[in-house]
Amino acid sequence: GFQGFHQGMKYIGVTGSTADVLHALVETLEAKVEQAERQETKTVSEVAQAINWFTQEIESLRQQIRDLEQAHLPATPAPPANTEELTALQECNAQLEARNAELKADLEATRSQLSAIQELLGGGPRTAPASKPTPTKPQEPTQSVITQAEPKQDRPPSRPDTTDKIADVIDAIIKWNTAQERSDLRLRISFPSVRSLAVLVGASYLPAIKDVMEAKQSEIDEIHERYLIGSRHNRSVQDKDGVLKAIARDYLGIPNWNEAVYVN
Repeated sequence: GFQGFHQGMKYIGVTGSTADVLHALVETLEAKVEQAERQETKTVSEVAQAINWFTQEIESLRQQIRDLEQAHLPATPAPPANTEELTALQECNAQLEARNAELKADLEATRSQLSAIQELLGGGPRTAPASKPTPTKPQEPTQSVITQAEPKQDRPPSRPDTTDKIADVIDAIIKWNTAQERSDLRLRISFPSVRSLAVLVGASYLPAIKDVMEAKQSEIDEIHERYLIGSRHNRSVQDKDGVLKAIARDYLGIPNWNEAVYVN
């Protein structure tokens, strides 16, 4: 076996002892392996460089395409107006204007009623009838008589028991509203509703009703806000007379409760 091995090594130019031949063989193999590794490393590096170049070129082309697309994009048109929303806003505005007109009409009507009440109470200025001219002698100049308006009389102060009764009426309406679960059974605490009950307890003096309502305005506003009782609420109460009778009977305890009638 060794003879054939030596002959083979001689064929490639390696001679000597067996150890020398083996050493030469090992060196030859190591040289071959190192050469193969260098070739493989060179091949991988070249492939990586090629891939990197192609990647850069592709990215450059993509950027050029994006630039061209951006340059040729048409201008973005403005979004069309939302006609449905505009129409809804116009309708809402028209409703608000109509509601405002109704409130103005109600205010004017209330002012007219207040003026009429003040006239009935003698709150407006009154003028005394002109006195007849004094007969004069013939050929003497007629002397004119200057009439003067009567001084305005101050309203008499309301009695304590009157204001107490009116306050009791307002408190009774507040208690009634608090006890009800249905909105159409509650009453707005207004001049007509208070006066309709105050008449039954002998407290129909209108200026006194006005004064007491002003004094208890914060309580009245609080109950109205709590139960969302608006200025036109009493129009929605179908049986206002029945509600007044129930308040007069159950919360005021007056014997003539059945005479309660809602008076505007």
